[in-house]
Amino acid sequence: MPKDLKDMSMEELIAHYNEIAEANGKEGTKGFTSLDKGRKAVVKLERSLQPAKANTGATVRGPNTGVGAFAKERLLDGMSNKDALAATLAAHPAAKTTLACIAYYRTKLTAAGKLASSRTAKPAEAPAEEEAGQGN
Repeated sequence: MPKDLKDMSMEELIAHYNEIAEANGKEGTKGFTSLDKGRKAVVKLERSLQPAKANTGATVRGPNTGVGAFAKERLLDGMSNKDALAATLAAHPAAKTTLACIAYYRTKLTAAGKLASSRTAKPAEAPAEEEAGQGN
């Protein structure tokens, strides 16, 4: 059983660090400024070599889509705020997204010019009627 890091001397920490580093193709070290920094360096090196833990819960992101990006895509697809919220919560059950969040995303998309504003979309019938009346 390996010795606990707290019980290792400086020489043992350096040897342990270099052993792990060399076994994994990393660069070793000649020394540490303190025992505490040596222990932290060993722990950091060990963590960097561990494979990422797989998330199997409801908080798993899609391949590259987070909650906000997913909601924005729904808005760009033409969904209403309520429909976009329902779709977002169905796809991301652990999300804490609210109708206000969706409204914020819609405002940001509109300001960026990616989405037409519902406020400025007025019917074009009134100007056409005025032009027809002026021609007689």
